[in-house]
Amino acid sequence: MAALSPTLWAAGFLPVLDTGAHAWGDFNNDGWPDLFDRSAVWTNNGDGTFTHSRPLEDLARVSNVTLADYNNDGFIDAYGYKAGEDGEGGPRL
Repeated sequence: MAALSPTLWAAGFLPVLDTGAHAWGDFNNDGWPDLFDRSAVWTNNGDGTFTHSRPLEDLARVSNVTLADYNNDGFIDAYGYKAGEDGEGGPRL
């Protein structure tokens, strides 16, 4: 697997990300590590750049995340805990 070098990061290939949960995993099974942040999945283009591929409204503001294939469908799932207001917090998958 390719690694994201500090040079590519500094060159602005990814925007500044929010604080909170971040994790690397191959979400689309193409062999390249994609980036989960607390509001989206950034798909690795394989050339050191990433595409903001999918907003994750239900996982917004998760404070930690674990990646695994929880439902055995061959794709990585994200499980996190969302801090909430007015009783909206709790585990998210």
